[in-house]
Amino acid sequence: MNSVKGHNIFSNLSSTEYSDLMQLLKQSILATDLTLYFENRNSFFELVNKGEYNWNVKAHRDMCRSMMMTACDLGAVTKPWDISRKVAELVTSEFFEQGDRERSELKLTPSAIFDRNRKDELPGLQLEWIDGICAPLYETLVQLNPKLQPMLDLIRANRAKWEELNKKRQRGQSMSAPTSPCSVESTETSGSTPCCSSSNSSSSSNSSSSSSSSDADGTTSKPVS
Repeated sequence: MNSVKGHNIFSNLSSTEYSDLMQLLKQSILATDLTLYFENRNSFFELVNKGEYNWNVKAHRDMCRSMMMTACDLGAVTKPWDISRKVAELVTSEFFEQGDRERSELKLTPSAIFDRNRKDELPGLQLEWIDGICAPLYETLVQLNPKLQPMLDLIRANRAKWEELNKKRQRGQSMSAPTSPCSVESTETSGSTPCCSSSNSSSSSNSSSSSSSSDADGTTSKPVS
């Protein structure tokens, strides 16, 4: 911070003020660690939800600052859809690279969000990310400052987009899933085609007498179930 002559913005601070500022910056940077976020957020949420948050209490302000640092870190989720989706894809690509290293170098199976083999699950993972981490934080901050409501509105709009993509993926999986094999036993010479649909069940029962008769090669075909 003192490397460029004439640009030391802290030059007028006392040693005590400078030390306090460096401590503040350190705490703010560490606050972006999601582990610390999860450790502290319940206390913060409880203060706000009960109406007990007090701007005049330093401990409350410190807690709020940490939550706001995390909110800044998660800010892409509050952007318009095209930007938010692009950032999510870029971040995920970095996660995949880390997962690749875990798999190749450490012989570990990476968690879902780091696993390139599960890249098609991105919409579902984003829903978990929003519901578990982003939305609860911004909902609480909106209680403190209603002017943040537009950011929360965009989070909900983006969530709806991810939900739509997730449902589309699930429909695609359902359509491509293999059907259960029919429990029929047809011979090559009988010329019959196995079918599991209910639309053919009535025709099968109507032709049960002919189906149970001997075929040309002398074998007996079983009725289609």
